[in-house]
Amino acid sequence: MRLSEVGEPIFWAAERIGDGALLGAVGLHRLGTDFPFGPALEVGWRLARDHWGKGYATEAARAALDYAFGSLDAPRVYAFTALANKRSEAVMQRLGMKKVEGGEFAHPDLLPTDPSSMHMLYVAERTVWQSGT
Repeated sequence: MRLSEVGEPIFWAAERIGDGALLGAVGLHRLGTDFPFGPALEVGWRLARDHWGKGYATEAARAALDYAFGSLDAPRVYAFTALANKRSEAVMQRLGMKKVEGGEFAHPDLLPTDPSSMHMLYVAERTVWQSGT
């Protein structure tokens, strides 16, 4: 049985509506206590470079957040990215997510010497999302 069939959040294949081209993956992921803000629900996206800057990540992540807050009744959803990844941070901002004060953290799956180990954390709250503000 696939996780999505039992209600567990997963990353879904993202396809372009017009021609069915595979753009990448977008969805939700449960994070454990190895994250400083865990356990938590994450929204994330991984698109092929050819599809960057076209609004696909924002559109698909918005649908994933609607699902998280509507169907899963999640109180909040987090997103994070390496400090240098300003494009993903811009998606978080376009979604209306808020930067968590003091939200820089070392990703637990990366070595501290990895240049991309430090990440920035954003959050979306259900009450704010559903109010549309």
